[in-house]
Amino acid sequence: MVNKRKYTTNIHAHRLRTMLRREKNSILCPASKEFNPGAPPQELWLGDHGEACTICRAFVGLYNPGAMRSSYKCPCLALGDEDAMKRTERALRRHYGTSTTKNS
Repeated sequence: MVNKRKYTTNIHAHRLRTMLRREKNSILCPASKEFNPGAPPQELWLGDHGEACTICRAFVGLYNPGAMRSSYKCPCLALGDEDAMKRTERALRRHYGTSTTKNS
């Protein structure tokens, strides 16, 4: 049995950068097993599905504490691929202070 950890912003940034280096498809989920958007994040992390989603959305500036969980959408679906990728790149640069998806 795997010991589950709490999904955090640091874990999200690391997994997001790893995912983007490996995969060019932006409709993936950095919190899920093998980045599969159909796999629920709670398989890997403590907490429910919404916790990882909240961290992901907050990372790119989409956090809305008043929104109901059913209105949450992945950044790619809420913003479109291009805008989601731009926001992701900016967020990763802020987080790491360096290049994001390029092998550096």
